[in-house]
Amino acid sequence: MYPSLFPGARDQGNPEFVVYESLRALPDSHVVFYSKRFKGGLFGKPECEIDFVIFNQRDVIICLEVKGGVLYYDGEQDQWLQNGKVLDKGPDRQASAATHCLIRELSQEVQSANVDWALCFPQCSLVDSGAPTGVPIGRIIDESHLSQIVSEVVRLEGDIRSTFKRKGMTPKEVRVFIERMTRSIGFVEILGVRIAREAEQLIQVTQEQCETLADLEINSRMIVHGSAGTGKTVLAQEFAKRLEADGRSVLLLFYNKGIATKVRSAFDKRSLVSVSTFSSFAKRLVEAADPAWWEAQTEKDDQFWHLILPSKLLDIDEKKQPKFDAIIVDEGQDFKPEWYEYLQTLLKPGPDSRFCVFLDEHQDIFGHWKHFPCSPPAAKKVLSKNCRNTRAIVDFLTRAYPVQMTCFEKSPAGVPVIQRSVQNDVDEQTQIVRDIKYMTGNEKIKPGSIVILLRSSKEDSCLRDTKAIAGYPLVSAYGRYDPHAKQIHYATIEIFKGLEADVVLLVSGRNLSPEDQAKALYVEGSRAKHLLYVYKASPNSGSKA
Repeated sequence: MYPSLFPGARDQGNPEFVVYESLRALPDSHVVFYSKRFKGGLFGKPECEIDFVIFNQRDVIICLEVKGGVLYYDGEQDQWLQNGKVLDKGPDRQASAATHCLIRELSQEVQSANVDWALCFPQCSLVDSGAPTGVPIGRIIDESHLSQIVSEVVRLEGDIRSTFKRKGMTPKEVRVFIERMTRSIGFVEILGVRIAREAEQLIQVTQEQCETLADLEINSRMIVHGSAGTGKTVLAQEFAKRLEADGRSVLLLFYNKGIATKVRSAFDKRSLVSVSTFSSFAKRLVEAADPAWWEAQTEKDDQFWHLILPSKLLDIDEKKQPKFDAIIVDEGQDFKPEWYEYLQTLLKPGPDSRFCVFLDEHQDIFGHWKHFPCSPPAAKKVLSKNCRNTRAIVDFLTRAYPVQMTCFEKSPAGVPVIQRSVQNDVDEQTQIVRDIKYMTGNEKIKPGSIVILLRSSKEDSCLRDTKAIAGYPLVSAYGRYDPHAKQIHYATIEIFKGLEADVVLLVSGRNLSPEDQAKALYVEGSRAKHLLYVYKASPNSGSKA
């Protein structure tokens, strides 16, 4: 399809969008050009526009004119009406004129092809009254035949082929025709606009996810394995909402503060779903049960949060422990086995209780994941369809770190991952600033949608002295990432894991083994939905980059 994404809202009320989506069903042997304009006359005024040009890359070119609404042809007056209003120019004459325009403009390229027109009325069905219409019935695809678009196109091709009987185009002529058509479409694609369009294409539910939701409702204990971008957080949130709708109390837990904050905003304050990080949840329970102990803890380091505080939970009187109908854990690979053992004590007894965990073992950057101890044994489900990242990003990541991850059928192609070789900190900072200036200026990408991922603290990175880029403040994303803010965000993967951004820049950092480097690239790079920059130290660089 040219362009590869529909250049407008995905509106089922738009007849051209409906036909655009239907034509996606054509086999790979066909190419389709949407909204092809030819320019001519004074001041380059558009001379004609063809809604769709369908080419089988052999011998037949169909110029398809689309008309929405209810169409009617008045044979007595020889005029067309659309929704009761007379059209200045009938769709048949419009299609015929546009076809002749294409033949005239590309006479050399199509001289061996069979070229003709057809009509498509996607919002009404043809009623054969037996009266002559002046239009060959066989050249009309109506609403009732749109679902069989492949067979309809094949039928039209046979009709047109038998009419003109031309030999067809050579492979070279096919290539030249496509080059001319794509070169003359006239689109100057702004990346920021493309990202906005692709966002709608990525927000879709796969059949795999629908099946997982059904399994979650059946199984009392379940573990869902899923690669990056397979919709684990979306499913966790949706399952929590479904349980809440049944009047059940739900504890929805995360490891990272950022993703917990984001998901919490999707629930009403009076919701039966309690959304929290495990550490915040444990803190609230211990503070309420033993405030003096909490105040006495002065060293709140990783050991405190990961070992001491969870152990303290076991000292709380069971009568003071909250009970839930269901517990859902996202980022499950970051939870320790003993945390799971404690959480199971918070489930209300009975066969209707639910405990499910969503995880990706390949994102276990803390070394916490071992297993999910539960009783009864957990059923398992695997998600493999990535519906977050563009195809370009998925292909790049799976080449670097092979995982069980494939692109969702409707995922946008995206743009290639951009890799930069840097000599040192100064060179890296210079390239990052230049790239962001270009993105926010030339490509109209919103600053808040850009995240720089560091592999160290900002003070130890190439951005240590950088306070603003392209006129936008450079601020930490910790606990307050806002894609609509007029600022550039930075974070480490420990902070940003579980979150996502339209554009991610991966800054080079500490030396890693090839295996650890590949894993880090997978975990960090999968945060980018549409555009990924990777900065790597040049092999010849003599200093840290």
